[in-house]
Amino acid sequence: MFNEEAPTDALQEIEKDGYVTKQGDIYVLTDKGNDERNRLSTLAGLNIKYRSERLREEAKNTDAGESKAQSTDHQTPPSPPMETA
Repeated sequence: MFNEEAPTDALQEIEKDGYVTKQGDIYVLTDKGNDERNRLSTLAGLNIKYRSERLREEAKNTDAGESKAQSTDHQTPPSPPMETA
C-alpha cells in the first residue's frame, strides 16, 4: 500500500470533498482530512496523532480556557421532569 499510485478519480473526489489540497506535485491533508483520518484511526482501534496536531489541540484548549474565564458563567437551570399519562 505504501507508495502506491492512487486512482485519479479517487484523488479528484477527495480533493473536491475538501479532504486534501494539491500543493505542487503532492497532496496534503486539510484539517477536514486530518479529522477524517483521526476518526477512521479511532474506529480501527488506533490512537495516532502527529505532534503538530497535539500542539494545535493544546493551544485550542488553552484559548478556550482563557475565553471561558473571561466570560461570566451562566448556567441554564435543568428542565422539570416531563409528566406521563
